[in-house]
Amino acid sequence: MTKYAIIGMSGRFPGSNNIDDFFNNLLLGKCSIEKLNDTQISESPFSGNKKFVPVTASFDDADYIDASFFKMSPSEAKVIDPQQRVFLKCCYEALEDAACSPQKSPNRIGVFGSSAISSYLLNNVMKSNKWTDMFNYSNFIGNQNDFAATRVSYKLNLTGPSLTVQSGCSSSMVAISAACSSLKNGHCDIALAGGVSITYPRNSGYIYNEGTPFSSTGKIRPFDDTANGMVKGDGCGVIVIKSLEDALRDKNSIYSIIDGIGVNNDGNRKVGYAAPSINGERSAIREAIKNSKIDSNQIDYIETHGTGTPLGDPIEIRALSQAYNLKSSCQIGSVKANIGHLDSASGIVGLIKGSLILHHNIIPKSVGFKTANSNINFEKANLFINNEVNNPLDPKTTHYVGVSSFGIGGTNVHIILESGKKMHSLDDYQEYLIPLSSKNEVALKEYINRFINFLKRHEQISLKDVSKTLIYGRSDYEIKKVFIAESVNTLLEKLENDNFVSSEVFGSSTSQEWFADKYYDLTSVKRSGAFIFLPKQPFNEDKYLLQPLKSDHNKENSLTNYDDKEADIKQMITLWNEVLGTKNVHDNSDFFDLDGDSLIAIDLLERVNKVYSSNVETSELINNPTPSKLLHFIIGKHKNNQFDNVQEINYSGSQAKNLFLIHPAGGSTYCFHALIKNMQHVGLNVYAISYPESLKTNLSISKLASLYIKQISKIQVKGPYIIGGYSFGGNVAVEIARQLEKEKQKVPKVYLIDSLVPEAYSSKTISIKNYQSLFPLAWTLMSGNNEAAKKLLKMNFSNHSFNEIISLLKRKNLMSDSLEDNKIRKLFDIWVDNHSALGQQPTSAIKADIILFSSTIGMPIKIYKLTKMSRTKGDAWQRYTQGNLKILPCPGNHFTMMSDGKNLKALANQFQQEMNVLAGNSYDL
Repeated sequence: MTKYAIIGMSGRFPGSNNIDDFFNNLLLGKCSIEKLNDTQISESPFSGNKKFVPVTASFDDADYIDASFFKMSPSEAKVIDPQQRVFLKCCYEALEDAACSPQKSPNRIGVFGSSAISSYLLNNVMKSNKWTDMFNYSNFIGNQNDFAATRVSYKLNLTGPSLTVQSGCSSSMVAISAACSSLKNGHCDIALAGGVSITYPRNSGYIYNEGTPFSSTGKIRPFDDTANGMVKGDGCGVIVIKSLEDALRDKNSIYSIIDGIGVNNDGNRKVGYAAPSINGERSAIREAIKNSKIDSNQIDYIETHGTGTPLGDPIEIRALSQAYNLKSSCQIGSVKANIGHLDSASGIVGLIKGSLILHHNIIPKSVGFKTANSNINFEKANLFINNEVNNPLDPKTTHYVGVSSFGIGGTNVHIILESGKKMHSLDDYQEYLIPLSSKNEVALKEYINRFINFLKRHEQISLKDVSKTLIYGRSDYEIKKVFIAESVNTLLEKLENDNFVSSEVFGSSTSQEWFADKYYDLTSVKRSGAFIFLPKQPFNEDKYLLQPLKSDHNKENSLTNYDDKEADIKQMITLWNEVLGTKNVHDNSDFFDLDGDSLIAIDLLERVNKVYSSNVETSELINNPTPSKLLHFIIGKHKNNQFDNVQEINYSGSQAKNLFLIHPAGGSTYCFHALIKNMQHVGLNVYAISYPESLKTNLSISKLASLYIKQISKIQVKGPYIIGGYSFGGNVAVEIARQLEKEKQKVPKVYLIDSLVPEAYSSKTISIKNYQSLFPLAWTLMSGNNEAAKKLLKMNFSNHSFNEIISLLKRKNLMSDSLEDNKIRKLFDIWVDNHSALGQQPTSAIKADIILFSSTIGMPIKIYKLTKMSRTKGDAWQRYTQGNLKILPCPGNHFTMMSDGKNLKALANQFQQEMNVLAGNSYDL
């Protein structure tokens, strides 16, 4: 068999976030399977079960990623399974370790990965506000293990084969076999191979059930007489593989060499599908030995599958004994005793352990073993477990390690590893360029600190090798510093004093090589320097985690019980911080002072209603704009179950006049809150009337007006009434005035904010397709994103379904991912029905004066065409009033006069002047 070199590695393991700490923990005899603390136990969904086993084996940064570094939006990062995120990080780090920058390497790099089932999808995504009953493509590809490898290829621009391998526990070892085959067949020049497994909810323990392979004690003791099963662990491991011939030619440092691989399946000659087979295991091991062309007695150590099960352990020892037929004793062990069973990543962890044994020439002692399983005859098999001391290997001799991994379902893998080669060049007593770069200042500072600590531990390192690795093997980033030194001590001094050469000396190029030969002679470095293992690029990581929403259906201590007010307000504040993208919310923070708008309100209340099992409408947030008030309001609603769509947005005293403002076609009244907020002094009691969310749609303008009159009369028993509205709301306000006048009530003035006369609207039926085609533009204009609106004007959505349109808006970050599709559909239906009602509105003149705040810019022609509307002028309103018509021009178009901050301020100034007049007049006629 062709030999393959392992030239780079990276990993995350229980109790360690890198391979150095991992191996050090093994040498210390540390078991990273830990008991849950009190908080973890209380939060575990299993804690109430009598068979609950409160242990965990995980690592720190599973929920974290440097989203900016990997060009992910925060929303994307939250949805993607942390397994894919951690695998991506480890692949990047492994390539750095191998001095194989995708930015500089001309080689085709393949990716061969494995991933466990996405428990994050089941326990977090599907139980969060991101989940709807409708299919969501982003959720699918972010959590389906088919895409773990291809996401790496895309993010790192790797062009070799990219595929996910699944064979249960042996998946990552099969991935290594597939990677070697691809290298042999010339499909790629370098290959990444590995696996990942992270279980959610994390740090939650598990339920023990008799007959399963899990331990009832929370301890995993491979080959011990007290062993009764395994413990699941979280982790990831990735290696970089290259043909040995190419690695030696390119002067790569080599952790270990893959000499032989054996892969097979048990077939059906065993007790059951999930049972192990001595024949299958023995055959795979023999195949690996044969392919390696070594004498089986040359083996120094065997890293076993070793799951700690009473059935599996004796079978594995018998298979090893029969396959190796050892003449002298050989040490065995199982890393699962230290970190648990890592499922689809268990094989790669065993292989990394085996490689590090050969790299450091020392075999770690075993943990969790005292007395041999009574069904195992170690003496006859010439195998032993050393649980007392670490066993050093002679560094002058070639050594061999065997690694086994057997999957449920019968896919068996065994790999023979050989000692690697550590590259080291002799310095030429010249100055060397040491370029360090990162994507930001913070990362670069940490990167330099890592180098300082590294050099203090490796004072004999060759600067020629350091220079070659950094110039030709590491990617170049925007923020960089170049150091020049002829010795390690000089370099250390310059790093510690930040004594770098100005980048202006070398230009700002980030091309294939950092510096052209005209600036510095790199010939010696490139020709005779070696690629060596150096500190890796640091990440500036943040936590991205979708939390499952709590409800009274999930736990007995649901928030809807409202027994713990302190916990409730903390939860409410957390929701506000997440939706508003801040960390500064307190119990009395005002939603509108935090720049909340109608779209953010929808997002917030979607989440609030799920958590508190409530049905708060967006209109009700106006009267309850702080976490404390909103929580108090929800508690009150749960008690009396009443809802009201009339909000008091300004109060000036019991003697002040009342102004009633009617919502636009979309039903929301947040525009009025923003308007009033931009005014210095209102002098009126202002009430905003929104479309009741519980109300059926398809109501005519006359019926809506009649309904709103009943609500208005509860606040103000008799006239004179002052009414107003924005767009559609203005037309409803005119009809309210019309009906009140018929009841002999006085309505002195009606205020219209860019409302159009009845003849502007068509009485003909407008297709839903037309409304759907218009929806992206209308949504974007209402959001105030004018640049995006200009682009959408050129797009044709006539062949898109509504769900496709929503998906597009979310992908382009024009709509919050957290908005549920059915909620958006409800808003759309209200908008369509109200707009359709405008084509059938009454047209008789009213007695009241009309004050029209008219936009100076017309709406896009596309809107008129799709809605079959006619262009009209503001003075046409004179036909609909027997009183006076006053037109006040306002900057912007129908949408931007409200959504653009500058335009809104101008409108508020005009409105302010009219309100001042109104507040000072008496209408007791």
